[in-house]
Amino acid sequence: MNSGDVTYARRAVVTGAASGIGKATALLLRGRGTEVVAVDVNEEGLRDATAAGAEIVVCDITRQDERRRLLDVAGDVDGLVNAAAIISRTRRCRKRC
Repeated sequence: MNSGDVTYARRAVVTGAASGIGKATALLLRGRGTEVVAVDVNEEGLRDATAAGAEIVVCDITRQDERRRLLDVAGDVDGLVNAAAIISRTRRCRKRC
C-alpha cells in the first residue's frame, strides 16, 4: 500500500495491540488498508481492533509455544510492529549493571 511517500505493508502483525502504541498502530494500519493481525494477551482490549476489521490472536509472546501458534495463524506477513510491553519478574541486579 502507498499513501503519498509512505509505503505500508499489505499484511502486518502488531503485538501489544490491545492498548497504547500497539493499539494506535494497528488502527492506523487498518485505516490505511493493511490487513492486520492484532496480538495481545488482553482479549478484551483487542475489541477495537476487531471492530476495525483486524484479525486478532490472543497470545503471550513470552511463551515459545504461543509464538509458534502465532506464526501458524499469521501466515505470510510483510510487516511487524513489536509494541508489546514485556515485564520480567526477575530479581534486580545487586551490583552496578
